[in-house]
Amino acid sequence: MTKTHLTLKTCIIFLVCLCVFVFFKNAWVCDDSYINFRSIEQLYEGNGPIWNPHERVQVYTSVLWYWLMAGIRYFSSDYFSNVICVSFVLFAILLFSVLNHFKFSVASAFFLLALLGSNSFFDYTTSGLENILGYILVLPVCFYAFNKNQKFRPFLFGAFALAPLFRHDFITLLAIQTAFLVLE
Repeated sequence: MTKTHLTLKTCIIFLVCLCVFVFFKNAWVCDDSYINFRSIEQLYEGNGPIWNPHERVQVYTSVLWYWLMAGIRYFSSDYFSNVICVSFVLFAILLFSVLNHFKFSVASAFFLLALLGSNSFFDYTTSGLENILGYILVLPVCFYAFNKNQKFRPFLFGAFALAPLFRHDFITLLAIQTAFLVLE
């Protein structure tokens, strides 16, 4: 291991630690996420995934995020802690996936610096909304676009299949890359 590689590895480890620090420093839950929480409470009271009893209105935007949070609610009714923990696990998956894909390279360092430079990324990662789940779904698209490695094909199709469950408008983001994949 060369001295330059060791320095880069140390720098990346420092940046990862800094990302984790900023993640927890900026941890919050926005008021829009409480729309999901109320619907989850209605579900656990036996009224179904709705806003008010006896009304068939779906008020949440992400079915996938809703059911993920509803499953976590089974173990704990503290929504703030649930959202922060789930968001952190997904954030750790995001970091691990990127570092695993790019190894300890300059690309990893630039990725981490870009994250650290984006206030909105960290603000909405822990906001209680589904943004962090969207970042995870975009990963296979980005990885496949970088190197056309065939091992990402199933993940790309999986991301496209989950897109309508995540958000309906997310289909457009993944559709072009998936169409190219099908045509190859």
